[in-house]
Amino acid sequence: MPKDLAAQLRRQEKAETMQVEAAPPAAPPQKTTAPKRQDRQGMVNIAAWFPVRVKFELEEIRLERSRHFGRKVLMQEILAEAYNDLFKKYGKPEMAPVMEEEGGL
Repeated sequence: MPKDLAAQLRRQEKAETMQVEAAPPAAPPQKTTAPKRQDRQGMVNIAAWFPVRVKFELEEIRLERSRHFGRKVLMQEILAEAYNDLFKKYGKPEMAPVMEEEGGL
């Protein structure tokens, strides 16, 4: 490699290094949150980990209920019914909102 080419590469690397060092530090990324949905005001998500077969069984119940009512039944409805049964078993008020056969939550 000719001497002047090697010297030119070293100067270019030095200039790039100086530019990187001179650049102001990047600001940390801002966390963005999705806008709050009005229909979920005052509500929380309750989740747990179970074997896959539990989800399949819940889905089967949901589909059976959908056929029975002639409309799409939401998983939320199935879980609300399950929570209310649990509350009742332990003498607590049944407070999980349940959809009526023709109405909504």
